[in-house]
Amino acid sequence: MTTAVMDQLGEHPLPGATARRPASWAEIVGGVIVVLGALVLLALAAYDHATADRLLPGTRVGGVAVGGLSAPAAVAKVERRMPAVSSTRFYVAAGPVTRRLALGDLGVHSDAVAAVERARQSERGMGRLARAWHRLFDSPVRSSYAVRFSVQRARAARLTAALAREINRSPKDAHIDTSSGFVKIVPSVAGRRLDVSAATAQLTDYGSRLANGNTSSGDVSLPVVATKPTVSAFPHVLLVRLGENRLYHYVNGDLVHTYVVATGQAKYPTPQGRYRIVVKEKNPIWINPEPKTWGKDMPARIGPGPDNPLGTRRMGINSSGINIHGTSNLASLGTSASHGCIRMAMHDVESLYDQIPVGTQVIIIQVAPPKPPPAAALNNPLDNPNNPINLEGAGTSQ
Repeated sequence: MTTAVMDQLGEHPLPGATARRPASWAEIVGGVIVVLGALVLLALAAYDHATADRLLPGTRVGGVAVGGLSAPAAVAKVERRMPAVSSTRFYVAAGPVTRRLALGDLGVHSDAVAAVERARQSERGMGRLARAWHRLFDSPVRSSYAVRFSVQRARAARLTAALAREINRSPKDAHIDTSSGFVKIVPSVAGRRLDVSAATAQLTDYGSRLANGNTSSGDVSLPVVATKPTVSAFPHVLLVRLGENRLYHYVNGDLVHTYVVATGQAKYPTPQGRYRIVVKEKNPIWINPEPKTWGKDMPARIGPGPDNPLGTRRMGINSSGINIHGTSNLASLGTSASHGCIRMAMHDVESLYDQIPVGTQVIIIQVAPPKPPPAAALNNPLDNPNNPINLEGAGTSQ
């Protein structure tokens, strides 16, 4: 293209072409500001990223200033309070036992890690510009996050289990002592038992409240339950002293009456031991126990009446064939005349029958050699104290 043509084009621009104009100072300044703003934002973002692991100024966790610290450093600073909390002492009372413990015995611990994480989450919700502002200009956020303390239930359970081993005591039943030859009622003793489940829950709750300053009490009482004995009394006890041939009736441990009785001969001894009344019978029927052998010449049965060897009352004990019963053979009383049974005068056995219930304790002890019965035979052969046949033990009813 020649210079002349170019000159012509310069003087006459092509259709649609626009002429360029120089940029104004305002436009230039505005552009610079935009670029600088972008650079500032990029710098702030980079600064926020670089300091993201630091808590904002003014942050407090559990009352401890942790601004500018990393999360692990903040947790460590908060937990420096733990020795003071762990050494907090209190008393535990359980029945007769009192122990002095410390919160450290319950494994007290804090949720400082969770509290610091709550602070970090709150900061993340503020936006980068706000975070950068607080950090660049050390402007405190004045944010505070509580720290909660708790204790370990497993540690509380071990402590209460140890207390239970020291506290628990089995109840002792009342019992009858005949070491003196007579009856003495040894009273029952109640037991006690620490309710381990309730005590563990109570100790765990108390420890947490004490660690968090929610109680001013320096002691806690754990529940101890009284355990009752199975046997607490003996309303009636019968003591039979063989050789002496006496029956002693005790009511609630007090001797109320003594009866003269007949007990077993030397060759048919009344069994010694502890028994109980298992049956009571008015006007019993005597049943022949051996109708094919020694009783073949005896009646099959003897009904109520003066000829009945069991008298008008029978109280059977839980020893085969042994009864406390009435007799008309008064000469045998005070001697060892029976075939194992315990004979009483009719008015005595009727009186005793009305006083004692089934289940009454009967204790039979030997205190002297058997005392032979009188030699004279009585009119009624069935009541003869020297008769070798155990008519008495056959007594029963149908």
